[in-house]
Amino acid sequence: MSTDADGRSDHLDLVTDAAAYTAETLTVNCLDQVRIWISSDGLPAKHRARLTRLRAMNAGGRILLIVAGWVLEPDAAREVFEFASRLDIQVCDVSTIPAADAEERVILEHIHAEIDAHFYRPEDAKGNLSVVSDYARLLTFVIERGLCADMDVEFTHSFSSATASTPCPLGILARFKDNDCLSNDVTAGVPWSKPFRTARRNIAALVTSYREAACRFLAAVHGESVDPSTVSEHPRFFQLRNLRHDPSLTGTARFSLAGGPDNLAIAFHEAGLFCGHEREVERGVEAGELTFDHVPHALVAGASSTSLAYEPFRFGAPPPACVRAGQRAQLWPDCLPEVICHWDHSWIADHRDWQALTYRERLLLATLDGDAWRRDEAVSIAESRALAHCLVDPPDITAPEPVVLERGPKLSILGHDQTPVRRGVRTIPTGELTRGRHGVSEESVFRDNGIVAVSGLVDDCLLLGLRERFEDEIGKKGKATSLQQLSFNLAVDECARGTVEMIKDLAHLPALTEILDGYFDGPSRFVSARGYRQGPCKPLRYRAWDYHQDMKTKGPFEELKVMVLLTDVAPDGQALRYVCGSQKVEWDFETQRGTKFTLDEAVQFGNGGLFLGYGTFGTCVVFDTNGIHSGHRNLSGTRDVLTLNFARESAETFFMFSDPILVGPTSGDSTAAHRGRFPSWRTSVEDEDRLAALRAEYRSTPDLAATKRRWTGDALDLVDVMAADLNADLDLRLSARFEDDRGRDIALVKIRDAALDDEQYTEVTTRLHAVEGNGPCLWKNSDPLAAAGEMAERVRDALSSSAREEAAANCSALLGDLRDALGRCDGVQRLRTTAAYLYFTCACAHRLLVAHGDEGLEEECRQLLDLFAHIVAEDTLYETGKATRPDA
Repeated sequence: MSTDADGRSDHLDLVTDAAAYTAETLTVNCLDQVRIWISSDGLPAKHRARLTRLRAMNAGGRILLIVAGWVLEPDAAREVFEFASRLDIQVCDVSTIPAADAEERVILEHIHAEIDAHFYRPEDAKGNLSVVSDYARLLTFVIERGLCADMDVEFTHSFSSATASTPCPLGILARFKDNDCLSNDVTAGVPWSKPFRTARRNIAALVTSYREAACRFLAAVHGESVDPSTVSEHPRFFQLRNLRHDPSLTGTARFSLAGGPDNLAIAFHEAGLFCGHEREVERGVEAGELTFDHVPHALVAGASSTSLAYEPFRFGAPPPACVRAGQRAQLWPDCLPEVICHWDHSWIADHRDWQALTYRERLLLATLDGDAWRRDEAVSIAESRALAHCLVDPPDITAPEPVVLERGPKLSILGHDQTPVRRGVRTIPTGELTRGRHGVSEESVFRDNGIVAVSGLVDDCLLLGLRERFEDEIGKKGKATSLQQLSFNLAVDECARGTVEMIKDLAHLPALTEILDGYFDGPSRFVSARGYRQGPCKPLRYRAWDYHQDMKTKGPFEELKVMVLLTDVAPDGQALRYVCGSQKVEWDFETQRGTKFTLDEAVQFGNGGLFLGYGTFGTCVVFDTNGIHSGHRNLSGTRDVLTLNFARESAETFFMFSDPILVGPTSGDSTAAHRGRFPSWRTSVEDEDRLAALRAEYRSTPDLAATKRRWTGDALDLVDVMAADLNADLDLRLSARFEDDRGRDIALVKIRDAALDDEQYTEVTTRLHAVEGNGPCLWKNSDPLAAAGEMAERVRDALSSSAREEAAANCSALLGDLRDALGRCDGVQRLRTTAAYLYFTCACAHRLLVAHGDEGLEEECRQLLDLFAHIVAEDTLYETGKATRPDA
């Protein structure tokens, strides 16, 4: 065996290529695990819960937590060490990790520079803690201790005793994602195996290349001559990386200098192992992936002294199928449990959704209260808890076809991924739309396309005032939901008088009124207004974030929406998409299902153009709501908007507010200063290349069915499924007319956004465990949904006869609406959500009646909860073709 420069034995001759790996089987202790978390404020509750669950599942394993002690605040450091001591977790400071050789010295120096820059350097040189975790997992000190997993990784089952000595014939253990690409979420192996050595060598080379590029950048831009060996101490060391704007780069290469998953995939390929990138793969479809088209990049010498150069790594042909299958089996042996990865978003500034605790996690953390940790209680929470037998008893399944539960409703008639048949759809000829026009003007293009972006309509003074008022109103809403969206509505929220007056001023700007009246070919009326904050969120296709028509109009020239951007929105940000020309269609919808479209279907109703509603702060995007449009979610910056709706003036105009300030006449004094403005219009649509990219992005974006929580039959898990359902279904349509729903929005939002430790969720688990196998069950009724509606009516009558306060009146009204909505549900997800709301509203009625000294509605609540569980079970059964819960 050869030795390296530091005298370390090089074991590469044990594992020189894929065929030689099987010659000698090495083992790894996977029962012992390493986690890495660098923060100044200690461990988030989410990670404390995951470590608690890991310890409960694996009492005998050693757990090592790596932190950066010098950045921890004193109180946070004390809490971390107290938590670790209670769970017998060893804490290690990353600064004490020794370098095994020269390559590791380079990597460790870069790790320390990233940490130092993140916490102490100027904003333009801020470090990246995602890189720290990726690089540290390659250090010999970490690899030798067993299995290293991200903090957002959970194992589905306890580790068996066999994992204390797991065969590692290829020198490394790693899992693959659903798309057959290598994942670096969990890795273990032999420190001196070829894949790990290659990965370390690549990282060291990458850091060295960046050092040299940073020196050239500092010399060319700032006139400073810095030695490469000390450049990482420079306050602008990361400025070159963070100022880089290369549209050809996507995914992880944008924020981790092509490290992490990129580097591991390249190292695998160079070591002769299959990594999944040797062929074309569809990316962006699994939780945790950022984009659909990312392939691993490598850093190469840049042609310019002030830029970085990345190039896609060229993978060769994949090995034969038999070799791939053999390697896959050896890379993640059967003795290791399955892995669940949660994308934590910790690298996105101010993004906290990933920290939301599940109900099970809250119970786990509660076991740490008091003087002694109650591991037996934690085990009972961490392990699967099957429901009582009477709840959801799907039959044994021997065939892969979907099976309808015995005597249950055939939910499949509501359809999954079915394209509705559209009848009676008529497109108005262009001549009807453009009569009386001469030549082609911006106004005529607006009428043809149905949308325009106008900048310069609102002056800076009013914009700054609107921004301030927006912050005040959004600030009243508390924390964002799991979908990272907050909103206020002038129809139902008690907005400050100054907010109402300023929005009225905006609605009556002469330049805006001129645009609206020109499109309507007559007077317009201001009818509604809302404010929305849309934070970073993983791409998702659902409801407002998929192509749809608002179902408020049946043809053009009936309603216009003005979307005022209160933040800059980039073309590749969370910008509205609009199918130009689709507003000319006269629709004949019977259900909301008919208002939903795929992108390919939507463009067939337009003139071929797709308009993106982006712009700078203050831009007004004006569009006909009869057209097909879509919101868009991704992990870019937060989008703040005010939306104002205007209808054609008529006797039937419906106002979505009753505030006399808004419906009264305007004096015109407040808008006089705006009359001399000269707004600029943007009517351009995306070109063919960009449209093709948008199509590919759309097809790779998961829909709700691909992302919603699946139920495993576990009692506590059902609580999380209910919470996810309520957060998934925004703007639940209850009434035949959309305007009749607004008064109930507040009640629904209170149910939807309740914290998971709220009383209502505690009631859920109490009722789940109190169920007896021989009790009444709505599911056994010949028409369960009709029976549920009758029960809602009985609950409503009981409440109306006993309680008189406002809360009881609101609850009674909501029960009536939900009863009617059961018969109008046009999809399984909508039925699931309606059933969940119906249960919680009945539970609210139960509490009100008990407070008045009445008997309450415990049995009705239990049966409605039972109904929801059956609906979820059959939905999962239909989707997967197999039962999801073992018999109790």
